[in-house]
Amino acid sequence: MRALGLAFLMIVSTAGCGKSGDVAKLERALGSTSLVISQIYGAGGNSGASYTHDYVELFNRSSQSVDIGGWSVQYASAANDFSQKVDVPSGTSVPAGGYFLIQLTAGSGGNGSALPTADLSGSINMSATAGKVALVKDTTLLTCGATGNTCSSSSIADLVGYGSTASDYEGSGPAPAPSLATDALFRKSGGCIDTDDNASDFEVAAAGPRNSASTANDCAALVDAGVPDLEVPDAGVPDAGPTGQLVVVSQVYGAGGNSGASYDHDYVELFNRGSQAAAIGGWSVQYASAAANFAQKIDIPAGTTLPAGGYYLVQLSGGSNGSALPTADLAGSFNMSASAGKVALVKDTTLLACGATGSACSSTDIADLVGYGSTASDYETAAATAPSAATDALFRKSGGCTDTDNNATDLEVAAAGPRNSASALNDCGAAVPDAAVPDSALPDAAVPDTTADGVVPTPDGPVADTAPPADTVPPVDAAPPADVGPQGDGPVADQTPAADSSPLADQTPAADSSPVADLPPADTLPAVDAQTIDSGGTVPPKKDDDGCSCNVGARPAPDVAGPLGLGLVALLFTLLRRRR
Repeated sequence: MRALGLAFLMIVSTAGCGKSGDVAKLERALGSTSLVISQIYGAGGNSGASYTHDYVELFNRSSQSVDIGGWSVQYASAANDFSQKVDVPSGTSVPAGGYFLIQLTAGSGGNGSALPTADLSGSINMSATAGKVALVKDTTLLTCGATGNTCSSSSIADLVGYGSTASDYEGSGPAPAPSLATDALFRKSGGCIDTDDNASDFEVAAAGPRNSASTANDCAALVDAGVPDLEVPDAGVPDAGPTGQLVVVSQVYGAGGNSGASYDHDYVELFNRGSQAAAIGGWSVQYASAAANFAQKIDIPAGTTLPAGGYYLVQLSGGSNGSALPTADLAGSFNMSASAGKVALVKDTTLLACGATGSACSSTDIADLVGYGSTASDYETAAATAPSAATDALFRKSGGCTDTDNNATDLEVAAAGPRNSASALNDCGAAVPDAAVPDSALPDAAVPDTTADGVVPTPDGPVADTAPPADTVPPVDAAPPADVGPQGDGPVADQTPAADSSPLADQTPAADSSPVADLPPADTLPAVDAQTIDSGGTVPPKKDDDGCSCNVGARPAPDVAGPLGLGLVALLFTLLRRRR
């Protein structure tokens, strides 16, 4: 019987380089890396840059501290091997949910604001549009990465290729490259997402570096607020998260100075829905009449930042009626209609050439667009209702927190009440009772305008070492029905992957599509090399008994021996129990 058992185990261990297809799927579902690259910014100091220096940000997705002393962050240009690095000092650790900021070279232009205090500094000069960054578990410079020489070293903890010309990356393709000097490349969900696919794990948004003093991000508490990833990276608060484009137009008033007006000037109010300061220097607020292209704008000065939960008041043209506005943060001269028009918050100062009837705007430079009034020719989903009285303004609900990309439902009419940078901050993640007053008057965070889709369970740690019951032998090639996902300690069926890399709701397969549909349920699954996170912060390198390691960027194809091996191991357990 022991000889038979050894034979069974040999079948499983000789299934090829790396794990079997079934086990590889399970590992992907649980997430393969605890320490990841969570943000890349290569435009430091460039014209229009938000910050003076390039930077790389690391994040610990796990539930325990990880020692990264003796590791290195390495860089390669788009088509070449890795050639630059910065070493992490011994004794350095990143706590669970913690960030680690590495400041790199400053651009020659000297533009932008200073970074938050960096945890480590280096002299790497990165491209803003295409390149490769690797987090390596030693300080040896990689000799790979060029076209035709992809990296496969087991010492690589994480690899990010970005830009269409990047020659090496994880998964189906490189991550998208930022097109603006104000933007950075973010790992989704504040760093929690890691499916080993750069193209789907990353998104572009306004640069927002985080360091070891930043609030920890618990990947086990993700709540999907049901809005686009670029709007909110779903970090556990309604319609707001730690990263992503979160500055919006929160109030529009076009009746300034009119007969019966409350205020003597038109104004536009901006609001930062996020949990960190946003750099909006070099952006612009633009206006178009109801049926025409955008034709007027006001530029926001370089170096301007908007704190988390903060407001920013832009005063526009005025008249003789009404009270003076509170002190404006910026003043411009364009004149808005009180009954119909379009306002855009744009991430540069170039006047939009769109907006007219038949010429809807689609530029990725637009951070927010509000069309109001029944004749507005451009808007998000549907136009907002226009105020009918000179005392009223158009408000974004919940004090500015609501943003589902639908002007008609996100905004409401209420008595004008301009807020500026001196106004009280509005924390979109706070639990505020929903009083019987308009949303514009009270941020009703306790009853979010966009309902959360639910909590993604994220078990940290290895797969449970559970043997099958003595009277249960899974069929050799049996798969559970398509509408039955793995049970027990396996990932939840309608969320891929589980553990600490849960994708957002708009990337989640339907509930009847299990990410590991060809595996038997987890409660009949034998142990899958139960492993804990080692001192290097990752599951031990994927090597077979012969020392064969698998390419970081390309997982081995599922092999036919996987289901057979798992079935035979289960049979072995059964026979051994019966022999007793």
